[in-house]
Amino acid sequence: MLAWVGFAAGVQAQDEGERTIFDKDGEARAYLAKDNAIYLFTGESVAYMTNSRQSGFKSIFGMNGEHMGWFVDGIFFNHQQKVVGFFDQAPNVSVQASLIIPEKYPKQRGFRRMTRPEPLRIVNKPFGIYRWASLEAFLRSGMRY
Repeated sequence: MLAWVGFAAGVQAQDEGERTIFDKDGEARAYLAKDNAIYLFTGESVAYMTNSRQSGFKSIFGMNGEHMGWFVDGIFFNHQQKVVGFFDQAPNVSVQASLIIPEKYPKQRGFRRMTRPEPLRIVNKPFGIYRWASLEAFLRSGMRY
């Protein structure tokens, strides 16, 4: 059921090549654009993804230049290795995605500040039960003021 609901939601919400990011309650909170920028549905660019030093992972940097966390296998993790969000077909995520996706506002492209290096910490791929944190707080921590 999760895969079907997520697929239907992803098709409704995004342009081609964009993916919806869901929070721990299965609510659509943001989306990843083709340029690897992460936008809130209000149109604000809050973060972006780049390749990580660790094989198989991508790093998440805020538009403020701060390293925020990592992305692997459809799941977003913060520095405490808590799950903050996921794509609709992420493995081992049992939250049922909502059918209601907010209307998107026009994108407000943000200027990326010079980034600090990502931490040298090794992230383990968790298996089984996840600890969760707030996706909205995670994304807003990357905003430029």
